[in-house]
Amino acid sequence: MSPGLRAALDCAQTSAQIRGVGEQLRRRFNRAADLLTGSLEDVARAIGRARRTFFAYRSGERRVTPEAARALARYLRLRAGKLREAADDLEDEARKQEGDDDA
Repeated sequence: MSPGLRAALDCAQTSAQIRGVGEQLRRRFNRAADLLTGSLEDVARAIGRARRTFFAYRSGERRVTPEAARALARYLRLRAGKLREAADDLEDEARKQEGDDDA
């Protein structure tokens, strides 16, 4: 194999590795961002309430029951855990990227 061809292949392989590394960070970034983009309808569904009922709680048209409050608290704790995991995962990948950049 000629030295020029070898250099071109090495460059292509390095470029693919760089893209792959950046792709991991992008995927983790998008996964974390997706956790932020929920609607109130999604929340209502997740806590087992109808959309209209959920909005009635919010507007004061309906009294919030202790069961509804506990369901929302459980949902918030679940989301907090998922957000923390996503934040940790994203930060770990960013640190890896910084380490790769130093090499």
